[in-house]
Amino acid sequence: MALTTLDPFPPEIRQHIFEYLRKTTHKPTLAALACVNRGLYAESIPRLYERVRLNASNAEAYFGRLRTDGVEGVFEEITAHKQHLTHYIHKPVATDNDDQLSQYNPSPIARKLRQIWRTKHVYIEDALAAAIVLEAETSMGHLRAEFDANVDGSEQPAAYYNLLDRWTIVSVALGESLMRQTTLFSKVWEGVRDMLRLYQLEKEGYVFVPLSYICIHLPPDHQSVAAAEYCRKIISEHQYLDEGGLYDRMDTVSIHNANPLDHMSLNYAHDFHIFLRPENSPGMLSHEASIGSFMFHYLNMADRRNVLVPGAFYFYNSMFTDVDRVSHNGVDFWEKLEANKKKAERKGEEYRIWLFTLKIFGPGEKVACPVCLETV
Repeated sequence: MALTTLDPFPPEIRQHIFEYLRKTTHKPTLAALACVNRGLYAESIPRLYERVRLNASNAEAYFGRLRTDGVEGVFEEITAHKQHLTHYIHKPVATDNDDQLSQYNPSPIARKLRQIWRTKHVYIEDALAAAIVLEAETSMGHLRAEFDANVDGSEQPAAYYNLLDRWTIVSVALGESLMRQTTLFSKVWEGVRDMLRLYQLEKEGYVFVPLSYICIHLPPDHQSVAAAEYCRKIISEHQYLDEGGLYDRMDTVSIHNANPLDHMSLNYAHDFHIFLRPENSPGMLSHEASIGSFMFHYLNMADRRNVLVPGAFYFYNSMFTDVDRVSHNGVDFWEKLEANKKKAERKGEEYRIWLFTLKIFGPGEKVACPVCLETV
């Protein structure tokens, strides 16, 4: 008979089991641990929600009342806690990573907010999930506005560091189903674009927070031009000005089912991970020719002034894997790179020497995508 409870075991045995399970990354097990007691709840929730995969069947449950109750629910939430709003705002933050958290019982919406800002990596599978994310962000915007309007002026600066300003997403992966609709319907694209434009409250007001990592799963039968244009727009929006007034860029861009020749304008990331379409796909050259043309394009870019060039390229599922033989139109890539280096040294322009990493993986090599973690 299957074991459905630990109650028959002595307390010391149960304690050993819980200690062992605390190290797990298995989501159903973490969810079960969170139901045992408040201490395990506080310990399990951060790991349970750090990386989430949202689709039409679970996105609504993920956001819960924050999204389903809408503006009316936000108004009721503020009204119910109006006498102690500062405490409402700061208590979950103050008890973060604190033993007090196991003794703290926030309201359903406040509890949902704590869950959400635990999330750092989001995989959005389809358009309905994207729409639900956008609706939830709208509710958070209303809640933020109500906080600002109802917190006493003398306490206003403290309210800047509240629940709603903790949701800093590190990576977003856009699923194949979502991308199929995105590349075909402009309104879907606009919604996804707005969803990705996260903002965070700083001293000067709400500022755009660029993503560090993005993963795009293109459909295998996608129209290359439409998909490439979408990728260019969404990724280019996430470059940003650093403190010195220079444009910075994403850490990593990963594109699945990609034709490299469609994405040669993407210089907005430091690392590029390209999961190649099969060689017999419409519009595809051989993998050898595609990689050669792609790398020569960036080699020419690196030889110009004031042009950001990626620092690492990774190709996957390639029928061509000999890195030392990369070439284009009969010209060896590495010989051309060395010639450019010597030219820069002669001119005293060492800063123009391109330092980068290039790796090519064959179809038999199982490598996990660095953003969505899917093994292909």
